[in-house]
Amino acid sequence: MELTFVVVHYLYLIDKVFFGRLCLYAVLEDLLIKTVYKGIAVMAGLCFTGTIKNTQLGVQSVQGALFILVSENTFSPMYSVLATFPREMPLFLREYRSGLYSTHIYYISKMIAMFPGLIVEPLVFVLLTYWLAGLRDTLHAFLFTAFITILTMNVSTAC
Repeated sequence: MELTFVVVHYLYLIDKVFFGRLCLYAVLEDLLIKTVYKGIAVMAGLCFTGTIKNTQLGVQSVQGALFILVSENTFSPMYSVLATFPREMPLFLREYRSGLYSTHIYYISKMIAMFPGLIVEPLVFVLLTYWLAGLRDTLHAFLFTAFITILTMNVSTAC
């Protein structure tokens, strides 16, 4: 009896340490990615600060700022989603084979779970980049840019 209790307690401690470290690693990795993402937004905005004017170079600067908004919100999320599915594949296959859910239910639930991040992250990116770059100072233009950026990120992660 005493040996069984010690073994179970030892396995419990290993489980707590392993999963504690795993959760801590996941939180730190997520925090690092979001910090880098905000850093990219600040750097992109600072690159275009003071360059938006009513000249040919100003028009090219606006096009560059809009290109950065679209490309940074397309490729980074797309690659992170492409890296997520192989990690979850064994769990998905086991649950699919046991009949817990179908493929389309998994896809829909995954998109619903990701949806808050797919709205907040591009909105923060646009907030930082848009005002630092000095793009048009109207609410309508800002909201339209934010809407397009949010749609871009949602489409890039859904495919």
